[in-house]
Amino acid sequence: MNENISQRKPYNRRKAEYVNELNTEDLIQLVEYNGHQFDRYYFDLKTDTLYLLTRNKYKVVKPILVGKLLVVSLKTTSGKNINFSYKKLLREFKEFEEVE
Repeated sequence: MNENISQRKPYNRRKAEYVNELNTEDLIQLVEYNGHQFDRYYFDLKTDTLYLLTRNKYKVVKPILVGKLLVVSLKTTSGKNINFSYKKLLREFKEFEEVE
């Protein structure tokens, strides 16, 4: 067996978290961001959590660490994946909350 293969760390995929119901009073729907259109993403103001609406439940969108930056990849209405800074996205949601 190749020596590199035996020393390789195993890849463990993160388990997806789902929520069946959410309090819709605390949610803001992400419709447009940086010129891109979205239709399935919601932000919970109380828990600072981003959710993706799947068939009949909400999936927690978890950022990944790229270098020193937390990044989320969101799918637009046209099916294109776009990467965004998670902290910047959260900051803009909080600013939106303060305006309302």
